[in-house]
Amino acid sequence: MRSTLRPEAVDRVPGGQVWREAVEQVPESRRHLAVHEGHVVVLTDRDRAALGAGGATKIPDLTLTGSAADVRARIDHFVEQGITELAYHPAGPDIPRELRAFAEASGIG
Repeated sequence: MRSTLRPEAVDRVPGGQVWREAVEQVPESRRHLAVHEGHVVVLTDRDRAALGAGGATKIPDLTLTGSAADVRARIDHFVEQGITELAYHPAGPDIPRELRAFAEASGIG
């Protein structure tokens, strides 16, 4: 399988070049699996390296992460923009806690 990784796009993301270079160390036949390893559940060593190289600066922009008030404010902003649905995927080692926290922060629980 030929990789469809677009280096120029990945490199524009803070920490992206570090992540891409680590992914490219994986044999091409397994690279697709490596890209998605632990996706939305755990951080790989590649992810940690990217976060350390500046990728952490984008977490607040790309996720619903923070205090309950932060999450609620982001949801309210989405509603103001006309968004009517959110796809939520809990992550981490304690999924029931994540579900409860999101339900409370979003006002559905």
